[in-house]
Parts: sequence; C-alpha cells; structure tokens
Amino acid sequence: MVNIKNPLGILGIIGGLMLSASLSYADPITINLAPYFIPTAYSDKVVKLDTTIFGGYGFFGLGSYSLELGYDQILGTLSRGSVQQNYLGIVTYYLPTMKFKAGLVAIRPTGGDGNGTVGILGAQYDQYDAYGYYKLWSLGADVFYSRYTDSTNTTAYQGSPYLKYYLSPPFLPGWCEATGRVNGILTSSRQTLINEEVGMDYHLGPLTLGAEYTIGEARYGVYKGGFVVFNSSDKLQDGYTLSAAYALGQLSFSSSYQVQNLTPIDAPKSSYTKISALVTYHF
Repeated sequence: MVNIKNPLGILGIIGGLMLSASLSYADPITINLAPYFIPTAYSDKVVKLDTTIFGGYGFFGLGSYSLELGYDQILGTLSRGSVQQNYLGIVTYYLPTMKFKAGLVAIRPTGGDGNGTVGILGAQYDQYDAYGYYKLWSLGADVFYSRYTDSTNTTAYQGSPYLKYYLSPPFLPGWCEATGRVNGILTSSRQTLINEEVGMDYHLGPLTLGAEYTIGEARYGVYKGGFVVFNSSDKLQDGYTLSAAYALGQLSFSSSYQVQNLTPIDAPKSSYTKISALVTYHF
C-alpha cells in the first residue's frame, strides 16, 4: 500500500527552533521573512513515498498585535508537481504578562480529496522576576479543532497544556529553556490518544541548540502551537529532534534533524527522517 498523505510540517522548523514569534508587549514594527526547505525520507518506501516541502513564512508585528502567515507545498518524489498545498494564518494579542492567539490552517491535497481545516486557540501567561526583567516561567495551553473531508470524515479535538522554565546554569554561560507539553487527542471514532513532549533549548549569544523527545501515541495531531499538522490516520509514536540556529546580523540560519516512528494503517511499524533548512531575514 502506498500512502501519499504524509505527515506534513507547516513551518515545522520554525516551531521547532522558536523563531516564529518573540514579540514583546508594545514593541515597534517587526517583520521577519523566511523561506524553508524540508526533505522527508521514509524507512519503508513500499508504505510511504519520500516527499519534499518548499515554503515561506512571514511574521508581522505592530505594537501589541502580530500576524503570522505561511504557505508551503509538499512534492512527492514519484509525482510531478504538488501533492498538497498548505496555508496558515495566526493573529496574536500581547499583554505585559499574557498573550492570546487565534488561527486557521487549510490543507488542500491535489485533486481536492481529503481537504482539511484546523482551528487554533491559545493563551500563555509569563511570570517575571521582581524587577520585571527576567522571565522565570511560562504556563499556557493550546486548543485545536481539526476536520478532514476524506473517506473517514474524521474530526479531532485536541488540548495541549504546557510549561516552560527558564534558567541560567551556574556551570554554563548563556541560558536554557526547558519545556514540557502534554497532547490529548479525541477523534470522532472515539479514540483517545495521549503523547508527551519534553525539550531543552540552550542559548549562547547568537547560537541556539535544541533537543526534544516525544513519547506516547497520536493520530491527526497538531504541534508547535499549530505550525506542525499531521493530516493522517497513521499512529505516531516515539521520536526525537535535534536543532541548531545561528543569528548573523539581520539573517538567521537554522537547521533541524528529526526521526519519528509511526505505524501506518494495515502496515508494519515504520519511521521517517526529516531534515530542515531555513533562512530568516529580520527587517
């Protein structure tokens, strides 16, 4: 069985490297633009076809509001032209210690079979030190509603609470950001699936290094606050991601390496490897 409904990564590298939004309350105009390139290789070529994602992302911030827009195409190695097109839009409102967001993802496979729509709502609270300068921790939650018009007509509801903790280890220069997140998914077929993500990002001047590990199971999951969507009934299992980013003036260069295990419908357990590359220009 060949399934070209591969897990897609709308701006997945941006979500993984935390380059999508760092706007503070009442910041001046901020514009970030980023093209990206994400080849994906599967261990079992009989079950899944390799793909390549080409896309672009824009972040536009003004005062206490921001708009994020994204578009990409998934190209199959054995097909001519696009297998799937994806669109993303997120609006965020910032307060001194909180932010609220709402967004939409539209998934449009070639031929129109299996169109998908994902609604996004989220909120985050930030706790600062007594001087209001250093961020100590963040607590937030995202809620997603996914609807697919394929042969299964699947609807999925997802809640994703998370906690971030910021620290400066005495034995290291720079600072670290530790993240823990739980994703609970309920599908219209009454399946309940739960997986957890734990990650650490290390920041040293212009350099950022990251690592993340995922455990549990998920189908039709949404990740990275809506920037990564899996529009497939394949059961995702454990996996890990390694990432690096470097800022040089108005340019940022980013890369990530991801390995994810999955079990397709009516097929043995498999895995995929995804390598991402991104260049961001900061106006």
